[in-house]
Amino acid sequence: LVPGFAEDDLVLEALRFVGALASHPDCALLVAHSGRLPAALVDAIADRQDDDELVVAAVHACYRLMFQADARSALVEDTDLVSALLSLLHDKCEAIRRLASLALDLVVEHDATGHWAEQIKDHKFRAHNAEWLEAMEEEDVEQYEEALAIN
Repeated sequence: LVPGFAEDDLVLEALRFVGALASHPDCALLVAHSGRLPAALVDAIADRQDDDELVVAAVHACYRLMFQADARSALVEDTDLVSALLSLLHDKCEAIRRLASLALDLVVEHDATGHWAEQIKDHKFRAHNAEWLEAMEEEDVEQYEEALAIN
């Protein structure tokens, strides 16, 4: 056996199981009110960023949970899920980026206070237009350097 192989497989299957449970409203409530489980999902996202399959399963479980108001509230208010999802918008894996974006859309859609909406929209704009924004910054720097050379 490769060290850590069985553990990772068990974690992956547990994440998939939570994602399946989250599809049922009553089960999603149990998961949301389980105490440690919502935070454990977010921890799995942060701690396992080198394992795309585990991150996809954890984000998918969070995404499914967020369709239930109580579960969404527990994830958004009691964990660092939104920050974790924002960082995943820059992940190399397209499936992770897509799921993170969908989950963030749910946060924006149900953000009654507007606390997250503007920050998420700004971050998604920057993630989507990163290459263009970088080119514009380089052009601004070149123009500034040219202006300094003239003076």
